[in-house]
Amino acid sequence: MPRRRATCHHEAGHAFARWFFGFRTDRAVVQTGEEIRAGKRLRGRDGDLVTCHGMVSGDPIHDRPFRPWPVAGGPETQAAALRWWVYRRDVELIQCYAGFHTEAHYRRIDPAAAMLSGGGADMERFSAIMEGWSLDKVDRSELEAKVDAWTRALVRSPQGSAAIQAIAGALMTRGRLSGAQIAALCREAYGGRECTFEAWANQWPPTVEQIRAGYIPERQARAA
Repeated sequence: MPRRRATCHHEAGHAFARWFFGFRTDRAVVQTGEEIRAGKRLRGRDGDLVTCHGMVSGDPIHDRPFRPWPVAGGPETQAAALRWWVYRRDVELIQCYAGFHTEAHYRRIDPAAAMLSGGGADMERFSAIMEGWSLDKVDRSELEAKVDAWTRALVRSPQGSAAIQAIAGALMTRGRLSGAQIAALCREAYGGRECTFEAWANQWPPTVEQIRAGYIPERQARAA
């Protein structure tokens, strides 16, 4: 049994979101039906064996503990640090949503249905991040709406869709892509452009129009 195209698109969505916002990916893997039935497990970045149909691993975006870490300094330094944490948090939340949003777009179904059918681990991480930030009901609802809009714009943008299709097609054929291979496919879709690490930091949050248009920011020095 070959690999599921929906799974290839799901993992392509995760890989593409990481690339778009400048975070390095180690690899993306999708197993065949035979491998899944045989109980083959994949090794995560931390060395743990995981039972799953597919996975994307790479540098942490917003890792545990899921909350802003205290920093020394005056009010301006504190505010700058908080903006940086918000940027990392939001990118991770988009990455959590990207898999099932991409799968939903491919299958032409509602994202909620795709989330229920294959986004359990992503939503567990999404919820853990939200809980770590201790947001009230209103702030959480507003943030969820923003993340949904950003993710929808990202995976349905012309260049984003092209990058995802290229990654998903390669995963369907090969089953495994390195971070360098993923980046090459994405750069081709974006006319050779690529976001450098933390280039979005001082320009966060993005607008939906920027994401739809394939805007790639230039890196600036982070405010002290």
